Amino acid sequence: MARHRQEGAFRVRQEEQLRRALRDAGEALEWELLAGDPSARTEEVVSDIRRLTQSGLRQLERDLEAEIEEKRAEIRQLKKTVGVLTKLAQKGEDAFPAEVDYRYTAKQGQSGLVTKTQELVLEAPEEAEKAAANLEQRIDRLGGLRDQMVVHLKQRLKTLEAAKAELRTFVRGTDELVDHVLATLA
Repeated sequence: MARHRQEGAFRVRQEEQLRRALRDAGEALEWELLAGDPSARTEEVVSDIRRLTQSGLRQLERDLEAEIEEKRAEIRQLKKTVGVLTKLAQKGEDAFPAEVDYRYTAKQGQSGLVTKTQELVLEAPEEAEKAAANLEQRIDRLGGLRDQMVVHLKQRLKTLEAAKAELRTFVRGTDELVDHVLATLA
């Protein structure tokens, strides 16, 4: 939708992906069974597309908001992990072996920022102390990356809001594809 809004038209590959998605939706919603004249069928299908798109946009919005909240709590969770590792080291040899995992934001080549999970298998108190010290040193840098990711997620949320505003134009722009899909399903 964002590409359609920016450029006014889809590229060939994007149009084919949309056509396939519409075909799958048509099969699931049994559009081939719709009765009536072609314009009434098209209107009903366009209404289905609008509802599906709205539902998808709402779900994407909820997912992005949940991810932003998770990122906001990330540093707190990392500090708790440092505390857990420190307490574990103080318990002595009886507490080992132990496993501790935590999530953090990292840069990953061309993918940009990603959330990674680090799993630690600790065999001795010294390993727990070393892991706690290492994580404590990295918290500031990880916080900076986390802040960058929150900004990126907020930008995606703004793009999503713009797409919601352009929903009617997008749905109307699918008329030709809808006719093609209906002809294929018939």
